[in-house]
Amino acid sequence: MTNYMTPAEAATEARCSRQFIYNALWTGELKGFQRKPPNGRWLIDPAELDKWIRIGN
Repeated sequence: MTNYMTPAEAATEARCSRQFIYNALWTGELKGFQRKPPNGRWLIDPAELDKWIRIGN
């Protein structure tokens, strides 16, 4: 089972702001999912975050 990250955890890992992570999620640049769209909590797979960081967010 994958342990998904919150945007706050992803921001810490990527060394950027939480808002930057949210913007990337909203635009589809970073892949994640919401538990209950459209206002649910975002969750991010750590592998997707690593991919996003490698391509140069």
